[in-house]
Amino acid sequence: DAAPSEGAAELSPPSPFQTLAVAANELASGVSLRELVGRTAVVPREDYSVAHFSLEAGKETGQSYNRTGKEFFIVTAGAGTVMVNDTESPVSAGSIVVLDPGVKHAISAGADQGIEFYAVTVPAFSPEDYVPVE
Repeated sequence: DAAPSEGAAELSPPSPFQTLAVAANELASGVSLRELVGRTAVVPREDYSVAHFSLEAGKETGQSYNRTGKEFFIVTAGAGTVMVNDTESPVSAGSIVVLDPGVKHAISAGADQGIEFYAVTVPAFSPEDYVPVE
């Protein structure tokens, strides 16, 4: 679970907080996730979740899909490639990717630069909804 840093545990909406004040979970080498809003996050919610992802240059999330959750990626920095089913598309700061339930997807950072994005999931992300694709 992403634990808030000192002082952040007492936050409740509408209290502002900084993304970087939330401890990062290292999903793989060079891939980190901060759970900001959601079932196991600093701001608990069941109806939606917001997570911040950071990928170093050349790293990727791996392919997956959600059984029931609709997901949106909002790219805030860097550039890379998103794969939606079998179609690759370039993404960069300002790009938004809309993913319906059951749609296989992955995002990767460019070879020479990292990428940061927010993943918004409706309803809130849960491990039971997540399906990795080999």
